[in-house]
This record gives sequence, C-alpha cells and structure tokens, in this order.
Amino acid sequence: MTDLLSILSIAREGTSVNSSGEASLSATAKSRLQAMMGDNPMVSFAVLCVAAAGQGQAKMEKAYADYEDTTDYYKDVNKYAQEAAEKQRDADDQDKATSMSAGMIAFCDNNNIGYSTKGGDKKHNEDEWQSLRDGLDSEKNIASTDMKMAGAKFDQAAKDCDSAQQMAVDCVKKNTDVFGTLAKTL
Repeated sequence: MTDLLSILSIAREGTSVNSSGEASLSATAKSRLQAMMGDNPMVSFAVLCVAAAGQGQAKMEKAYADYEDTTDYYKDVNKYAQEAAEKQRDADDQDKATSMSAGMIAFCDNNNIGYSTKGGDKKHNEDEWQSLRDGLDSEKNIASTDMKMAGAKFDQAAKDCDSAQQMAVDCVKKNTDVFGTLAKTL
C-alpha cells in the first residue's frame, strides 16, 4: 500500500503558493505522485486527496504568515496611535508643539501615513496631532479588516486541508474494507 505520509510530504514540498493564494504542484512532484498511484483507482484517489491536503497545508501556512503580518501591522498602528494621543495631550498641557518620535516618523513614512510638515519640522500642535491620530485611526480600521480577512482565509485553508486529509483517510479505509471483504470471500 502506498505510504500516505510520503505522498503528503511530496505534495507539501512540491507545492508553491503565489501571492493570490493559489497553490500549484511542481512537475517533479506530479510525476513522483503519479508513479506512486499504481493501477488501483481507490489508491489513486487517496493519493490525489493527500496531494490536495499537502497543497492545502501549504496554503494554510501562507495564510497564517499573512495573518501574522497583518496582526503585527495592526499592533504597530495601534502603538503609534496611542503615542500620538499622548503627544497630543502633552502639547495641550504644555501649550506648545511636541515632537514625533523617530520610530513614529519611520513607521508613517514606510506606510504612507501623512503627517504635518508645517514649519519644516516634525513638531505638532494639538490640532496637527489630531490630524495624525485621525489618519492612524483610519489605518487601524483598515488593518483590523485586513486582519479579519486574513484570519478567515486561514480558517478556510485549514478546513480545506482537513477535508482533503479526511477524504484520503476515508478512501484508504474503504479500500482496506473492500480488500478485507474480498479476501474473506475468496
């Protein structure tokens, strides 16, 4: 009987996932899997199910990495939104402009989040801080939606992977039952 763990390993290693989340199997992996299938259609179907599970696992791993990235981004946006709120309070309490931190400047620049450059510096009065906070809050809402979508993609990829694995197990069990019944009758 074909070793299903070997098939799963071939499918996982031979699968690449593009930026759209579509999985594809390399020509080498396809030929190795076809060589393992043999003449039994039940075994062939089980091999295909396990290959689908391997592709599903690759998609699931990419989806999880995307989820982690969006979660990290959300945390960063939230951190700088809180920092902006503190700086705004300080500007109000001291009745003078307060400066953006180097980390906040880098984050905003790297993620195209606008901030006031009035006066040619990175100091903001209360109103300028409010404008930056509004931009960060908007970005936080977008990041939250992205995080939810990435989580949903991960959940779906996990379900697809589990389903394909269960189909393979069911197929192998059915094949074993058929051969067991056949052996009893002969």
